[in-house]
Amino acid sequence: MVRTVFKVIRPVFKKGIRFYVEIRVWSRKVLLPSDYNLNQAIMTTTELQLKVKSSGQFLNIFQLTKEEGRYACQGNTPTTDNFVWTLIESNTNPGWYLLKVKYSGMYLNVLGNKSNNGDATGQNSLTNEDAAPDNFLWRLTNAPKNPGWCYLQVKSSNQYLNVLSASNENGALACQGVDNSTDNFLWQINFIGENVEAHTITVSATIANPFPPTLADDEGHQADTSDGDKNMVTLVGPGDVITWQKGGNISSLDNVFETAGTDLFIVDPSQENNGTWVGIVGSLPADTEEDYSITYTIQGNSHTQDPKLRMQPRNR
Repeated sequence: MVRTVFKVIRPVFKKGIRFYVEIRVWSRKVLLPSDYNLNQAIMTTTELQLKVKSSGQFLNIFQLTKEEGRYACQGNTPTTDNFVWTLIESNTNPGWYLLKVKYSGMYLNVLGNKSNNGDATGQNSLTNEDAAPDNFLWRLTNAPKNPGWCYLQVKSSNQYLNVLSASNENGALACQGVDNSTDNFLWQINFIGENVEAHTITVSATIANPFPPTLADDEGHQADTSDGDKNMVTLVGPGDVITWQKGGNISSLDNVFETAGTDLFIVDPSQENNGTWVGIVGSLPADTEEDYSITYTIQGNSHTQDPKLRMQPRNR
């Protein structure tokens, strides 16, 4: 756990039958019950490590240094702070993040703002996060056929973070690349002190009863009425991977998306090649809750249901 700066940005207000307070954790807006213990909000896991699938090694800045422009690489002994990162959502570029390394306080970027395939990444300082150049901004997206793994795409060139030439060598360069079809482009988010869990939520309906569907998760929660769906809550934690799948006579799951309010996902849900949807949960205070929507089609007609996700308490 690390201490996280938060700020109350909206005092107590009413939503439905409950009262809430809105806070900002890092750059994320969070809705919490008005009786929530805000001391819990500053005990949120935000530090993480990034593991590359090809070698099982971790992204780091080569050697413990605060040198401007030192290159990033993979390493097999992730025990020092040059392996520890914080994702900071951009206030001026929604959906894009800065990656800040703990040891130096600098930020991952494509060195020299270059645009060639294979150009090196490394660390440099910023005087103003809100004015970060595009070579410092990264977007996380799901990797098809690889649930729980993601791509990191840099805004300046639209290329992807990878380990050069899929090397297994300790210290091999981390660079940008165009062709993201191999495992050296796949990264796993490991929040420090947390165990990643996988969750499956099944949406099932029949032609005879197309709406509302039966919703069920692998925690034993189930609902088959409209009101029940709205009250069905799946408990999740930092870095958890959620898969939504269809059942019964549903022909397709068409969308899984967040409604207005708290954003629990660090990698937004997206559709896999097999028709399932996959998303990766970020790190927010325990008991943070989010409504989201599932849209599905049966017999050519579209329907939407709105269950919930809730962050589990710390030390689960």
